[in-house]
Amino acid sequence: MTGLRVALASLVAPWVPALVLAAAIGGPLETTAMFGGFVALGGYAGVLAFGLPGLYLLRRRGWLDLPRLVLWGAAAGVAAFYAWIFLALGASLDRLPALDIVACTWGAGLGLTVSLAFGVIAGVPWRRAGPGVRGEQQRQGGTR
Repeated sequence: MTGLRVALASLVAPWVPALVLAAAIGGPLETTAMFGGFVALGGYAGVLAFGLPGLYLLRRRGWLDLPRLVLWGAAAGVAAFYAWIFLALGASLDRLPALDIVACTWGAGLGLTVSLAFGVIAGVPWRRAGPGVRGEQQRQGGTR
């Protein structure tokens, strides 16, 4: 996992759920592009506010692997989704929107999708290397 791959993943991953949702909704190209861009903006905000700090935390603790990154992304997706709804609609509402199971499911699904795409693009390993064994040595089957 290099800095270039992390930067590329940070740029590309927020568009993955936007493109999937836009393709599923269909409709005119202008509406689909506007909706996809709105979702991608929320994805970028989530990556900057929750994703990159989570990546740093997991790496610093030695817990960085793809399943943990995806779990972090799903949990962070709920917070990012709720924050995005509040920022997008909060000014026009008299009170905060309720954090219900539907919002949690959407947030977790979007966060999971972004974090999975991010992890694959950035080259996050499926399993972390054991203590004292580097990733390349582990793939070769021994410590030599």
